[in-house]
Amino acid sequence: MNEFYEQLLYLLTSRHMKQSYREVIVFRALMDMSVKDTADALGWTAVRVNVTYHRALKLIRKLLSTQMGGVLQHELANT
Repeated sequence: MNEFYEQLLYLLTSRHMKQSYREVIVFRALMDMSVKDTADALGWTAVRVNVTYHRALKLIRKLLSTQMGGVLQHELANT
């Protein structure tokens, strides 16, 4: 496992992220579920899924960029 994924796993299991952020990252990014399927699974609206997902990604970028320097910018540039 490369350093990026190790750091991401650490963040997902740490107290740095809200439970809602962890849930939406797991469904959308790791399980590759659609917005609609994620909303159905979590009992949320599609808007809430999108907003929470983007906020979670923003937090991940911020936390990882302080830990990994510029590596994160390259890895998450296409998300």
